[in-house]
Amino acid sequence: MPEHIQNTILDCEARGDFANPAYQEALMAFYGQFVCRMDPWPEILMESFNTLAMPVYNTMWGPSEFTQTGNLRDFERAEDLRNLGIPVLFTCGEYDEATPASTGYYKSLTPKGELIVFEGASHIHHLEMEAEFNKAVSIFLNKND
Repeated sequence: MPEHIQNTILDCEARGDFANPAYQEALMAFYGQFVCRMDPWPEILMESFNTLAMPVYNTMWGPSEFTQTGNLRDFERAEDLRNLGIPVLFTCGEYDEATPASTGYYKSLTPKGELIVFEGASHIHHLEMEAEFNKAVSIFLNKND
């Protein structure tokens, strides 16, 4: 992200000023790079955002996309992935906010884990690359049937 966007995010977060229009604009710039790279966003994604239960989201995650402050902030179950005895498919986009490195870490903890990174895509890779995503899931399911 450009430095001015990073600085806006850091400044507003430090002040807890999440409703600031400059913060909201910076957040949308972040979303456009790392959440959904499609322009315009698909209607189904807009519907999802418009019907999101924000009080629940804010309670669990917190008001910031970048710093977890809600009641899940200390929730950590990554080590439990080692106990999964079933095949698990991890997917992410090349530009995903859940980066290929972090998603790969969780895959590495999962005995039967498989990771697919969708090149050129972001967090909403299942919409950005719908045919490729559906094919990958189908292959995974068929080989683990």
